[in-house]
Amino acid sequence: MIPQRDVRFLQQRAFQIYVNGGGQNEVKSMLIEAGGNNQEAEEYAQKFKEDFAFFNAESVRKEKKDAPLGLIVGAIMLFGGILMAAISYVFTEGIVVILYGFILAGAIIFFRALIAQNRKV
Repeated sequence: MIPQRDVRFLQQRAFQIYVNGGGQNEVKSMLIEAGGNNQEAEEYAQKFKEDFAFFNAESVRKEKKDAPLGLIVGAIMLFGGILMAAISYVFTEGIVVILYGFILAGAIIFFRALIAQNRKV
């Protein structure tokens, strides 16, 4: 029998197995090694699989919900960095101050939000 105090830890281990591409059989064997019987391992493995699917779906929904803000922030940073480079070129008589960090961070934020927005739940 699996002690109640170990269930949370075993759930985290099961999530790690699922994230790394493992299946329900690996989770069952992990639960049996932790002291559970076959029926208990089957029940917990199914519960952990359902919890993992719910967790993934919620994560995708949250990313999709936050994506429009990321698009706006990323676009402002990206084009703001490019605009600052153009302004510095005009006002410093040919010397360009390029804000690489600002441009790069803006591009990363923008494209991550774009990818998150197009993910399926």
